[in-house]
Amino acid sequence: MLPIRSRTFQAKGRTFTHHYVDSPEVATIVPLLDDGRLVLVRQYRAALDRETLEFPAGKLEGHESAEDGARRELAEETGFRAGRMEYLLSFYPVPGYSNELIHVFLATSLTPGPTAFDDAEDMRNVLFTTDELDRALRRGEVRDGKTLLAYLAWRCGARAEYPPESRAGDPHGPGQPSTGW
Repeated sequence: MLPIRSRTFQAKGRTFTHHYVDSPEVATIVPLLDDGRLVLVRQYRAALDRETLEFPAGKLEGHESAEDGARRELAEETGFRAGRMEYLLSFYPVPGYSNELIHVFLATSLTPGPTAFDDAEDMRNVLFTTDELDRALRRGEVRDGKTLLAYLAWRCGARAEYPPESRAGDPHGPGQPSTGW
C-alpha cells in the first residue's frame, strides 16, 4: 500500500491541509528497435481487471538513478538491454493527489536477453511500427497515460536536460513534491 501523507499550507491568508498519495518515482521506457519498431508490453492490470498495452515501466528501487531504474525495468519486463539510453523528460501524472514523478527514456541499440518478471507479473512483448501504434492510439487501444505521454514526447522530439530532477534531491526532502519546474 502506498502511504497517504498530509501537508499543511497557507493560501489566501488561511491554513489548509491537503492529503496526497506518497508515491515512489517511476521510470518508463520507449524501446526502439533498430528496424524502427517500438516494443510495448501487454499485461494484466488487476485494478482494471483487464490487459493493457504499455511501454515498460516500474518504480525506482532504493537510491538507484532514474536511468539505472529504466535499464533494469526494460530488461526485467522485455528482456531487452539498451546500448543507449536517452533521457526525454519527467512529469507528474496526477499532481492533484499524488507526488509521483515519472522519468521517460528512449532506449536504442537493443539486444535481446531473458526477462525477470516480478511474481505477480505476466506480460508479453508486442511490436509496433509508428504507423501501427498511431492507428492503435486512434482506436483507443492504448489507454495508459504514461505510455501516451512518453510516445508523444518521443514523437515531438522532447529532450530535457539530464540528469532529471528527483524528489529525493529536493531541498524539501525525500518524498516531497519537487519545486524544480
